[in-house]
Amino acid sequence: MPAFEDELYGRNQTAVLWDFAGAFDEDGFPQCHAPVELIVQWKTSRRLVNTTNKGVVALSAEAIVAQKVSLHSIMWLGEYTDFLGSGSGSGLDDPELHEVVTYSEEKDLRGRHTRRSIGLVKWRQDPPTVI
Repeated sequence: MPAFEDELYGRNQTAVLWDFAGAFDEDGFPQCHAPVELIVQWKTSRRLVNTTNKGVVALSAEAIVAQKVSLHSIMWLGEYTDFLGSGSGSGLDDPELHEVVTYSEEKDLRGRHTRRSIGLVKWRQDPPTVI
């Protein structure tokens, strides 16, 4: 396994995060804070994982992040200015949004570095409600 330091330097992709605000709307979808850009290491994957709240789910992607990310947050690989609805006018017709369903932290042996990883499933709804 590579050193945690090497993985930290591997974060070179931009992703947009709508962090979960802790509440759901009347339709049961998460309400989120305004989007922010993060630097991540994104890996498209197809594997089954066991989650505490949704049972067994098929991950569509995994990402290494530098900060804590709440479950039920929504993430998109790309820059915010490229996202439809950001006011830039460019955008994508069908952005691949993902919901965060797993979050884990691992410390290295000396407790100096923390590796934070998230598991993502495809989000087939409209972009989240921003509060």
